[in-house]
Amino acid sequence: MKGVITFACAAAIALGGTLAAQAQGMKTTIMSEADYSKNMKEVGSTNTGLRGAGAAPTDDNVKAAQRLNAIFKDVQAYWEGRKVDDAIGFAKAAVAATDDLGKALMAKDAAAAGAAQKTLAAQCAGCHMAHREKTPDGTFKMK
Repeated sequence: MKGVITFACAAAIALGGTLAAQAQGMKTTIMSEADYSKNMKEVGSTNTGLRGAGAAPTDDNVKAAQRLNAIFKDVQAYWEGRKVDDAIGFAKAAVAATDDLGKALMAKDAAAAGAAQKTLAAQCAGCHMAHREKTPDGTFKMK
């Protein structure tokens, strides 16, 4: 019996250590509204820089698509933390579109890159219509 208890305790300690190590590597904080706004500005400028990239893809274009993918994963986590289903859907679709865009650029497939950019634009427009409003000074804020 003593051996079983010792084994069970050792297994529990090992599992706890594994879970703690995994937790340290995981992002546990959701970005603030200020960080969200900063990321959206980066999305805007990066996405603008990628317009037409499918016609002449470069390594920098691929990196930009990968950066957009990372941002939209954070955006998805932001909306999941707030439990806003439609925004979560827009963010998930944006993650998929930026993944498709990166793959298309690596493959030098202009048609697929254009299709991914259209899909991404539709996600951005849908989310902006639902969750963003223009203030009197011309800036935007979350609804």
